Amino acid sequence: MKRIKLFSILMLISFVSVQAANIITNPDFDLDGTGSESMTARGIDDALAWEGTGYTNVVVPTDQGAPIPPNGKDISGRISYNHWTAILSQETTHTIQAGKVYELTFNSYPLTWTWGLYVELFAVDGSGAVGVYSQLDNSSGTWKSHQISFDIADKPEIAGKELGIRLRNVQEGGGGRVMVTNFVLDLSNKPYDPSVSQTAQANSVDADLSWQAAPDINDEYAVNPDIVDQYVFMTTGGEDPNLYYVGAAGEDPGTEDPSSEYTVSGLNYDTSYQWAVVEAVDGYEQSFTAGLSELEDVDENNIIGPVWSFDSLSSVPVILSQPADVLKDAGEDAELSVEVSSVSPEQYLWYKSDDNSNETPEDDVEAGSTSNILSLADMAAADEGFYYCVITNDGGTTTSSVAKAAVKRQMAHWTFDQADYSGGQYLDVSTDDDVYHPADPNGTPAFNAGIDGDSVLIDEVNSWAQAGTWDPSKYSNQLTVSAWVKWDGDTASHKGIVSKRDSWDSGMRWSLIIRNEFPGGTVRFYNNSGLSAWTGESLPIDEWTLVTATFDGSEGKVYFNGLEKASDSGSLSSGAESMIMLGAVDNPSVNEEFDPLSGSELDDVQILNYAADKFAVADMYYDVTGVKSCILDYESQLDVANSNTGLVIGQEGFEPDCVIDISDFAALAGNWLSCGLYPECP
Repeated sequence: MKRIKLFSILMLISFVSVQAANIITNPDFDLDGTGSESMTARGIDDALAWEGTGYTNVVVPTDQGAPIPPNGKDISGRISYNHWTAILSQETTHTIQAGKVYELTFNSYPLTWTWGLYVELFAVDGSGAVGVYSQLDNSSGTWKSHQISFDIADKPEIAGKELGIRLRNVQEGGGGRVMVTNFVLDLSNKPYDPSVSQTAQANSVDADLSWQAAPDINDEYAVNPDIVDQYVFMTTGGEDPNLYYVGAAGEDPGTEDPSSEYTVSGLNYDTSYQWAVVEAVDGYEQSFTAGLSELEDVDENNIIGPVWSFDSLSSVPVILSQPADVLKDAGEDAELSVEVSSVSPEQYLWYKSDDNSNETPEDDVEAGSTSNILSLADMAAADEGFYYCVITNDGGTTTSSVAKAAVKRQMAHWTFDQADYSGGQYLDVSTDDDVYHPADPNGTPAFNAGIDGDSVLIDEVNSWAQAGTWDPSKYSNQLTVSAWVKWDGDTASHKGIVSKRDSWDSGMRWSLIIRNEFPGGTVRFYNNSGLSAWTGESLPIDEWTLVTATFDGSEGKVYFNGLEKASDSGSLSSGAESMIMLGAVDNPSVNEEFDPLSGSELDDVQILNYAADKFAVADMYYDVTGVKSCILDYESQLDVANSNTGLVIGQEGFEPDCVIDISDFAALAGNWLSCGLYPECP
């Protein structure tokens, strides 16, 4: 039997009143202009929720369970679509006390279909944050109560500083309006900092409950000197929500060391428990019956702590670390691994799947490993796939998430040479595996002299092609697409270079296109899932340009002639079954307005299943042109002369040559002692 310890510090909402001096309450909050203009305060009587162009004012009802705030005031936040980062801020004049716990309570009412609230306590002088609380919610029409504790025991750098508090919206993209009421910030007089350490027994679990005894709000002692004992209450783990007395610490915690603990035995596996500590105040000690006395039986003069919770140990294996994706060069070794905790001996069995699912065993095969590590030696394309592990112990079975394994390689290469046109298809001449993807051109290809052998001239009817619905990123979630393009300068419509896309609305994995506007001739690598790497520079007209797009799993980039021109973060969209289009944006079988590369030429298209780095992209350009790319760091501020053109900085047409040489020295020497000082030079 393995001994497992699990620490849980999950605090639940407590509805118990706070018995401490208020630092700030709702009416204390400055409602008259400390926040941005998009935040407005309203009294509870008119309760104006939000307003703006195109919207109707909403009156929030006050009879849905939220008590009327002190003095009939509230903070009603109106955050418009143009001001979703608006902040309402307040300096409290309170001095931050190190080693204390601050307790914040408030009620919230979401005013729109979705909202996000961010609350931060901070040192006014900017020296640090006390803590933050953030919550997103997709519900509406319901009052919610919040209680958050901020422990600054480990933040001595902000002790003695003035405390500030700010509220802001965290719903990106606009919307997300919320009303906050009954805002109260206090120094806590309750027990705090809970933790739970668990030990597996044969048929049950022991839990060591630990916490810090309630502080002395007068700051004379570490612990409230009036406390003489501590009572522990806990749920039974069933459907009964009540907390019942389980025992007492049995001693005065003293005034110097707040560390406290109590052990509960015989808990069930796989069960959620709630617990609370009651500080017994001198003169108000009580006698309770274990399993019968409830939290509501506590004398109001005693200090009832927050309700905390933890999940008892799992009887089945718990995965601590999921297997991670691997992407390797051919011939390299790879490992997939999973880490678990288990209360009884566990067994492992790995599976390989072709459908990215661990729930369809009918198409899965055993991968051959019975340990927590699956080794893939001398990786080849045949090893590519989706892998997962099934872990079993005496209590049952747990299944890991799916990890992808892929081998870096060129997936397809269409030269558009007439010699590589056979059987009415553009042949795929890639050699990294034995899977080929010939492309079916529309009409009759118009071959021209290209940048490297032949090219094709594309129009509405001829030369663009469909290359199949296979997904080059299936196992890697990465991609490189490169194509030589000679753009004719036409901006009547977008022009597709290479896309895996049926249409914008139906199956769009990614697209690499020439834009017709903003401005025309710019290149955009994008999809409908937020990825949009868009160059600010237009392609030259009637010149061959190597356009390369890469995606590394989280970021897309666009290069011209080996030099990076744009980047953006994002992900690949759905549309893994969509058509790969060469020389067009959309699949004309789905969208008649498919935006071919009409009037322009296309040459030498390659697709890789990994994101080529800047050196590999530069190599693609150099291999065809013999021209080097300036991509290494160097002392560019000294590059004032171009030895190839004879031009120096300041002359029309000058461009640095990416080399510091004698021409740069000569240009600097020629201006030696040049002086611009006024009224006279030395």
